[in-house]
Amino acid sequence: MSMMKFPRKGYGRLFVEKKEDIEKVKEIMKEIDPDEFEGYFIDDLIAVFSADNCRAVYTHKFDEMDMGEVMIKAWSKGIKCFCILGTITGYEDL
Repeated sequence: MSMMKFPRKGYGRLFVEKKEDIEKVKEIMKEIDPDEFEGYFIDDLIAVFSADNCRAVYTHKFDEMDMGEVMIKAWSKGIKCFCILGTITGYEDL
């Protein structure tokens, strides 16, 4: 079965609808893979979606967690979110 993962040392981002959903998604991620989360999670990986904030971030080595599983668990809890794998604008590293 194929997994949806961030590219290693690449770009991506997870967007949520509300600020309070950021911590809820972090908890889901910790539950799925506590080692990956504790070792490689970066603070700005999850953001509230807005037109002004629509950019990917460098993911470093955060690349083992199945973002598909994160999305399914989040949506099942009523958290509206989506994940981008790769760049969005093409200018993220400038």
